[in-house]
Amino acid sequence: MPEITWGQIAVAALLYVTLFWPSIRIYRAWRNILQGRASSHTALERNILIVVTGSQALLMSGMVSSLLIGVDYSNRRYATIVVNLGAMSIAAAVAVVARRHVSWQLACSTGWVALNWLYMLAVSSVV
Repeated sequence: MPEITWGQIAVAALLYVTLFWPSIRIYRAWRNILQGRASSHTALERNILIVVTGSQALLMSGMVSSLLIGVDYSNRRYATIVVNLGAMSIAAAVAVVARRHVSWQLACSTGWVALNWLYMLAVSSVV
């Protein structure tokens, strides 16, 4: 069995941080809304936050177990990834267009989750 180098460990750690990072922004957005700090939050912002939360939760759970997003090379896995990529791309586009009604942090988080799903599609197609 080949030795794992520190470079490989660093790359793996960076990928996990990259996949997890939107969770922090999503948590902060929920906290602001639930504690009433975001007094100007709109229904659009809340709806985007609900969609991005579900997508990020599915992404994170898919890293732990393939039962939710599908086993490797299955049609279910590709369908789940493509549907979430499409939904997050649309949500990110809406968030950017409606930037007056949506916080920039939520728009960035939504875009980041979309990029994470794109990464999952690329990795699932290659590996």
